[in-house]
Amino acid sequence: MNDYDVKVTGTKKPSNRPHIILRILDAPWDLTVAALKRPRVLMLLGGIWFVCNVGTPHIGSEYQCRYPVRPGQPCQSFVSCTYHGFQGRRVVVPVGGESCGLFKLSTLSAAVLQLRLGSKLEKRQEQHSARRAACDRRVELQYDLSLLQRPLRELERQRGP
Repeated sequence: MNDYDVKVTGTKKPSNRPHIILRILDAPWDLTVAALKRPRVLMLLGGIWFVCNVGTPHIGSEYQCRYPVRPGQPCQSFVSCTYHGFQGRRVVVPVGGESCGLFKLSTLSAAVLQLRLGSKLEKRQEQHSARRAACDRRVELQYDLSLLQRPLRELERQRGP
């Protein structure tokens, strides 16, 4: 058999970045390049940015005028506007002569998110406390039964076989 010598020329060894500081500095760029190469990730990031900075769509359902209005005349000053949308019912108080529009983009409200998440957490805590109370009642009943069984055992011992 013939022996072959294979030699690769003209390529450099892959070099690792020498310092961790350079890796940390390059991380945002690497993430940006990775996001741009994947259109779904880019669309998801764009949607999250839009919801956080611009808001979610809401449609106006009712409004309350500050002063009594004559028939046929529009309301000039509003007390409150009610909108319904992705975040549920939102009541907005217009400031400085602002009118109630038919369509509004409402930004995310931390209070609304906290109320929704908080209500779920409260329900879970209530369920947990109810389960714990039921478990405690079972333990108490078992303890009471053991107290009742002790005198019966003593009576059986006294009677004998």
